[in-house]
Amino acid sequence: MKFYIVLFFFLLTSNVFSQADSSLLTPKQMQADLHILKDAWKIMHPGLYRYNTPEQIEQYFANAFSKTRTPLSVRQFFILMSQLNIKVNCGHTF
Repeated sequence: MKFYIVLFFFLLTSNVFSQADSSLLTPKQMQADLHILKDAWKIMHPGLYRYNTPEQIEQYFANAFSKTRTPLSVRQFFILMSQLNIKVNCGHTF
């Protein structure tokens, strides 16, 4: 019985630690992606300015750029991009 308890806790903790996202993105990588997204939205997104002014969109991207001055995990960057996407107020964009 002790063997199974030890085995259970070993598997539980090894699984938890293996799911930790240790890969970090550099500021240069993230900002390159932000530039691509910004250019693509300005060129192709038909409803970009439906609920936001151009100045608001610029401010949203400025805030995103400021948050990418230090390395972030892939998960953190995905959350940042999702938060930026939400501000467009377009369900098709996501």
